[in-house]
Amino acid sequence: MIALALAVVCETPIVALASRLVFDESVSVREALRTGVQSMGRVIGARVLQALALGVSAFAIVAPFWVQGVLLFAPEVALLEKASAFSACARSQRLASRSTGESVGAAILLAALRIAGAPLGDHVLRTVMSEIFDATPPPSIWAEGCTVFSLVGFFAVVPFVAVARFFVYLNVFWGYCAEGVMPSRPASPADLLYVFCVRPSVARAIKPAWLVQRFGR
Repeated sequence: MIALALAVVCETPIVALASRLVFDESVSVREALRTGVQSMGRVIGARVLQALALGVSAFAIVAPFWVQGVLLFAPEVALLEKASAFSACARSQRLASRSTGESVGAAILLAALRIAGAPLGDHVLRTVMSEIFDATPPPSIWAEGCTVFSLVGFFAVVPFVAVARFFVYLNVFWGYCAEGVMPSRPASPADLLYVFCVRPSVARAIKPAWLVQRFGR
């Protein structure tokens, strides 16, 4: 549980950095860390609601997969759109409803990748230690339950999971917007990401001063 909590903390600045790098190559890691820290409360709140929803749905067989898919984008919404925990979950549900199969499939694959990270990292590092360095490796994860090597493997996949979920979020957001038309509500960072990633012709029509004034900080 502690490892999962730390993974949530580590994912937030990674997603913040990835979102800024989409349209600003000069962004620094410090800026991403500051953005992640400022949004950490909302992201953790969204994660807590995710966990509660998964716990309630655990009594059914298929429901947890559907709940995880529906709430998959709540952390990204809380971080990028600065939504509260409840609003982030509600908006994630609206986004996922446009492409439920893709959202649920991505949730299952990302969960499988996260689960496989620990035993895979343990196996690879133990093999390197015994075959390359000719040293006696520590007991495996299957014998100890939790090892240093397994924790290394678990946290090694955190950036991949975070960035993959972020790009799935962008892809689903594409379906949320009409072709070539932005939503009528005020533009959010996610809207700009949609423009810069998918509709560069629209991006060129945005005044740089307006862009810097609203999102340059």
